[in-house]
Amino acid sequence: MSPSATRIAWSVLALGAASVLAFAALLDPDARGYGTHEQLGIPPCGMRAFLGVPCPGCGLTTAFAHLARADLAAALEANPAALLLFSLTAAAVPFATASAIAGRPFTPVLAHPWTARVALLVVATLLLTWIVRVCPA
Repeated sequence: MSPSATRIAWSVLALGAASVLAFAALLDPDARGYGTHEQLGIPPCGMRAFLGVPCPGCGLTTAFAHLARADLAAALEANPAALLLFSLTAAAVPFATASAIAGRPFTPVLAHPWTARVALLVVATLLLTWIVRVCPA
């Protein structure tokens, strides 16, 4: 990837992450603990509609909206995995911005051992949250 393409890619990532945080601040968290994404014109969760159980991502948008208001308790109730994802999204803004300015290549970041560990942690957190929600106590 050329240096200018790398800078553009990092800039897109920074703007995308900042946009997610901005939209989270603008949305009104749905009182049900899920469904906030419907304010963006996105249809309701198909898994919940057809199977009657939440998907692993149910409540993430609602939790992001709560976290944007610093309401940790409501966010954890909506989807505990959102705390990790919101933190990563917030950290991505300055990191990607600095990377764009410095022209940092993607490959070392993607090849870094922590990248895979963080990705695995995100997937494991989403799945564990989902299993706890779906399986009766």
